Amino acid sequence: MAVNESIDAVLSAFDDHLARTRGTNEMVRLTYCRYARMFQQSVSVDGVVDPSAIEPAQVVKFGTTAASCYRPATVRVVVTTLRSLFRFLRATGRRTDRLEDAVPAVACGVRTSRGT
Repeated sequence: MAVNESIDAVLSAFDDHLARTRGTNEMVRLTYCRYARMFQQSVSVDGVVDPSAIEPAQVVKFGTTAASCYRPATVRVVVTTLRSLFRFLRATGRRTDRLEDAVPAVACGVRTSRGT
């Protein structure tokens, strides 16, 4: 497996994995690829990413930035995307560790029933 890959190559393989292996529908794949592209752009150099060089601190920074820009429901999609991307990278031999464990959790608000 190539160490340095273009973002487009990684995203194409990720999309194919989501469609063929996971059976993910097209709208979900488009959303996942959009957020995966944003993350990879944040850690790439000139559009080239080395998946094995991604550091947990970069993951936390991206998640924290997303939390300050998006609503909680969207942030949950972003972190789900990152976990899925990192599991894909491990499954395809691009990483050997469990980087998905570095993805920060999204705080959930307390829900109360109406009328009480």
